[in-house]
Amino acid sequence: MKRLLTICLVLLLCASAYSTPIGQANVTTATTSIQADTDALELLSADILGKLGIGTGNVFYVDSAAGGSGTGTSWTNAEVTLDAAIGDCAADNGDFIFVAPTHVETLTGADGVNMDLAGITVIGLGSGENRPTFTFTTNGEVVIGADDCEIHNLNFVAGNAVTHAIDVEAGAENWVINNCRFWTTTVDTDEFTDCIDVAAGCDNGKLTNCQVEMGAASAVSFVTNVGSDYVEIANNMISGDFSTANIVDSTTASIWLNIHDNVLVNGTVGGTAGLNTEPCIELKSDSSALVTNNRLFCNVANEGLAVVAADGLVIGNTYVETEGSILEVGKVYSISMSTVMTGATDQMFTVAGGAIEIISMFGQVTTNMGSNPGDLDIAIDATTGSTYDGDFTTAVTIDAAVAGDVIKWGTTTAGESVLVPTTLTMASLTQISWFCPAGEIEQNITSTGTGAIKWYMTFRPLEPGVTVTAN
Repeated sequence: MKRLLTICLVLLLCASAYSTPIGQANVTTATTSIQADTDALELLSADILGKLGIGTGNVFYVDSAAGGSGTGTSWTNAEVTLDAAIGDCAADNGDFIFVAPTHVETLTGADGVNMDLAGITVIGLGSGENRPTFTFTTNGEVVIGADDCEIHNLNFVAGNAVTHAIDVEAGAENWVINNCRFWTTTVDTDEFTDCIDVAAGCDNGKLTNCQVEMGAASAVSFVTNVGSDYVEIANNMISGDFSTANIVDSTTASIWLNIHDNVLVNGTVGGTAGLNTEPCIELKSDSSALVTNNRLFCNVANEGLAVVAADGLVIGNTYVETEGSILEVGKVYSISMSTVMTGATDQMFTVAGGAIEIISMFGQVTTNMGSNPGDLDIAIDATTGSTYDGDFTTAVTIDAAVAGDVIKWGTTTAGESVLVPTTLTMASLTQISWFCPAGEIEQNITSTGTGAIKWYMTFRPLEPGVTVTAN
């Protein structure tokens, strides 16, 4: 964590000093805020990075627009490709590579960028789309092939169907991919099939704070891990039309994967395809894992299948399969709607996705009753079948009700109508609260009349995925 926070600090400093190479003069102002009690700090170079506790190696620069000699030692003679700058580094030297926010690069072949020297950290400058951008064709690929390599703050774009964006090769340990964005040129045709592939023995890796938008081209997964231990996947937003899952662990069992605080959408939102019938997380049956506090959006048979982790510890995850407003189990909500007397059945509230507890319901007459609308009762037309259909109330006459009168549960009160709970086949109703299955809560009137009632309902969802809407 200290290393990541320090890198963020360096990014801020580098953004302000981008036009002047790190290692040149006139950056005293930018560095004074770091150590105000130090006179005339030296230039923000490898020496300063060492003082910040994040390395003592050399610093190299990448900018596709550079017109210099290409030695990579300053912005004016920056390397024009990332792979060339990696070639300038030394293994296990703690070298840094800064990539200009205007840098663009197209990767057309395998190992287009090969981090084959241990201890290299690549940092992209800029923010949002104004970050270094790497566009991939079918065979393009970034490879992490050595230990202790890190990638921060880069954009990766699939220009067509691409196998991998990043391939962490077997045995490359202590890797970091942080604060990067992965997306496609055309959402319906382009994709990274398995965007990040982590081979066996790539232990102690971290995939954090990334934004992923794989569109609707039916990718297989975002990350596939094969037998790498102690890998952390955290705080990512991963959406895509994945045929297996957003996060996959396969082939060889892994030890203590830590998957937490991600937002995982398997499918499309707002489109015709909707959410997939595949899980968000699918781990090998004998892989041990902690799967905690993730937000899971897919459409499997039950919420327990959104995470497939037979040997994992799974807790605190939230599952949703319905587009629209999803309510939190156990939380109390209120909703209201108005009805007009029609002499027919009027749908008041639609309960979908599960049952609710109705804590209270009452109506306030907003327009005087006229032409004798007759008796009123409130009923449920259940989604699950006629067994759960029934009246929530006895019928009460509302012919004399005028604006301001209240129709409620309870005992007789002068000037007010009374709704008396009755027993249904699915549960016993009380004056305090009662069970309501999924279905249509309806108002029934026996005769055609005039007038209007505004109904208020307070309720508590009893299971995940419930929605309640006013009609």
